[in-house]
Amino acid sequence: MPQKQKYQKEIEDLLKQIDAFPLRPSLPRRVAASFAAGWGSVQRTAGAAWRALAPEQLILVSFVLVLCGYFFRGASSDLGRLLALAAAAAFLAGYFLSFVPRQPQYARRWRGRVVEFPRRPGWQAWLARRFRKRGR
Repeated sequence: MPQKQKYQKEIEDLLKQIDAFPLRPSLPRRVAASFAAGWGSVQRTAGAAWRALAPEQLILVSFVLVLCGYFFRGASSDLGRLLALAAAAAFLAGYFLSFVPRQPQYARRWRGRVVEFPRRPGWQAWLARRFRKRGR
């Protein structure tokens, strides 16, 4: 009998504590919170994909879309136009992204110190070297 009273007292104490717990949020609030969390995840994923996308890739995609539009123009002129518009948009996006400076994904380190390598000369320096050699 004393064991049963002990359990009964514990159950009553637990029930009193449950009354002190905060109430569960309403359904609209829970839906809004889950939507906000999901939308934030979509934004982070899309932002990461956009940063990882190189301008060269967009320009290549635009050429592939032009080819697809060329081959599908006989099947449907609307599909050909849509692919041509998508190709133009991809080309312009790639062109304008080529002017945006890209930051390295990580700092190169050696023995705990950041190592900065000299910048490789661009195509202008290569072209200048090439013409200097031929001019001699």
